[in-house]
Amino acid sequence: MVLTFALLALAAGPAVPADVVFTGGKIWTVDATAPQVEALAVRQGRIVVAGTNADVQAVVGPKTVVVDLRGRRVIPGVYDSHVHWLGGGM
Repeated sequence: MVLTFALLALAAGPAVPADVVFTGGKIWTVDATAPQVEALAVRQGRIVVAGTNADVQAVVGPKTVVVDLRGRRVIPGVYDSHVHWLGGGM
């Protein structure tokens, strides 16, 4: 079974390189099955790989920016686009 998946992966050709890869961190995934990973790859604003440092190496290309987190924590961003007029003005 594992051999079948390996052969299918090879037949698919090389992975498309990520724009940015973060390695060596403590990345909170908000996924109960894998709550923390050490590496993350992003392409065109979307996460394409989350896993080990070795997992993301497959998508590192010549123009990929690789950021060594040196054990630092990464959490999902909070995006809030509204403003309360009085508080925002003060």
